[in-house]
Amino acid sequence: MAHTQENPKEITGYGTPQPFVLRECGRGDADALALLGAATFLETYAGVLPKDAILAHCRKHHFAQRYQEWMEEPNVYIAIVEVHDAPVGYAVVCPVDSSIQSQPGDIELRRLYLLHRFHRTGIGQALMDWALEKAVKLGFERLVLGVYPGNKPAIKFYERYGFKQSGERRFQVGELLFVDPVLAKDLSQEATKAV
Repeated sequence: MAHTQENPKEITGYGTPQPFVLRECGRGDADALALLGAATFLETYAGVLPKDAILAHCRKHHFAQRYQEWMEEPNVYIAIVEVHDAPVGYAVVCPVDSSIQSQPGDIELRRLYLLHRFHRTGIGQALMDWALEKAVKLGFERLVLGVYPGNKPAIKFYERYGFKQSGERRFQVGELLFVDPVLAKDLSQEATKAV
């Protein structure tokens, strides 16, 4: 028997502000994170990376058990954003990956992904604010991240927050090897704001 929705929600376009909930992840969020991780990776890199590379990356990194294990690791913090109870974006703050040259006091923003339809709605900004606040609250001095060099909108977004290139990293997707810029932000000004 089909269910008919009395008042269907309108599908809004790019940049339309939406009420959203941003919260830290916990038990029961692994399936939503795996779906969201694969969907946002596909949406970001379809037409940029070959299909086989995308599939290999998603099989390796975006499955529920991996996210569950990640959430159980010490010093890994994941936030998810939901619109009408549906996952639309997430961010991961964690110890710096060995592919990034780091210094004492660094923590990594490993992922900040948002479905394209929700870009320019304030949700990306909310995720970045959460990541910065988390890093400062934990006492870190610098937030670092790697970014695909062809993702100009993401690079501009990070630069608006004061991130500057601090190096490069090698990043493998499937059989392809990329050299991505590493961006870093000094958190001393953020720490002053928090006081």
